Amino acid sequence: PPPPPPPMRITAAVMTLARVLANALVTSDADGAGLGLGLYLRTAMINHSCEPNCHVWFASGARVEIRAIRPIRENDEVCISYVERALGGSERR
Repeated sequence: PPPPPPPMRITAAVMTLARVLANALVTSDADGAGLGLGLYLRTAMINHSCEPNCHVWFASGARVEIRAIRPIRENDEVCISYVERALGGSERR
């Protein structure tokens, strides 16, 4: 079949970019300095909570770890915060 007309390609590109940005994590070094964006597909499946029980930790290189920040009981959902919790409430919104 012939390729889609240009507007469809642009729409598809915009939709792909939106999906990447919605699921990407800001990566940081050991001191918390931002390094860029990373797309971690399994981590992107973890739900958000304003009171998370886990934190996303960037280990050496590009490896990401999910670490418990409080006890997690059996059958509790593992949740992370999608926003930087150190920011004030108005900055997070």
